[in-house]
Amino acid sequence: MAMKKGRLIAIVIFVGLIFLAGYMVFHAFDPVYDSAEIKQNIGGVLLCSSTTDMDIHSWQHDIVYKYKHFDSDTPVTVGYGTYFERQWKKDEQLVQFDKWTILKTGGSFKSDAIIIGDFKTNKWNRYDFTPEKIESDSLWHALKIPSLLNYCCAETHIDSIWNGEIYLHYKYRVNEKLPDNYNTMRVFYKVDSFAGQPVMIKIIR
Repeated sequence: MAMKKGRLIAIVIFVGLIFLAGYMVFHAFDPVYDSAEIKQNIGGVLLCSSTTDMDIHSWQHDIVYKYKHFDSDTPVTVGYGTYFERQWKKDEQLVQFDKWTILKTGGSFKSDAIIIGDFKTNKWNRYDFTPEKIESDSLWHALKIPSLLNYCCAETHIDSIWNGEIYLHYKYRVNEKLPDNYNTMRVFYKVDSFAGQPVMIKIIR
C-alpha cells in the first residue's frame, strides 16, 4: 500500500514538473516591461516605458519617451526609440540647440537615431542615421567612397551631440569574401536651426 502511494506521489510530481516546464517554455518569450525616470541636465525628468520582446534569434527594447518639467503636471510625449540586441543604459539626456530639443536614442538595426522637436509647438520628428541614409547623401557620393552597402552588417552610432553638431562613426563592409573586413568613417551633421533637420557637413576617415 505504501509503495503504491509513493508511486502515485512520484507520478503526480513528474506530471507537475512536465506542466511546469511546458508553462515556462510557453511563456519564455513573453514581453518584459520596465520603466525609468531619468533626471535631465536641462531640468525636469524623462519618463521612459520599455517593452522588451524576445525570440530564439534576437531581442530588442522598445522605449517610449515622455518629458515632465518640474513646473508642469502633464508630461509631453517626445517619441520612441529601439535598442536592437544591445543594452538599454537608461542614461538618455535631452540637449538644447536654439529652439530645438534633441534626444539621442536607438534606431533601426545596429544604428542610432535622434528625436528632435520644439516644446512650444510640441512637434517632434525622428531621424534614423541608417547606412542607407548616409550613403545616399550627396557628400558621400561626391567623395566616391567604396563600400558594400548590401552586405552585413554596417553600424552607425552617435558619439556626441554638442551645439547642434552630431558626431557619429559609421562602420561599413568593404570586402565581399572577408566578413570581418570593415572601414570606419567619422560623419558630422549640423542641425539646421530653421528647419530642425540634421544636414551632413563633413566625413573624415
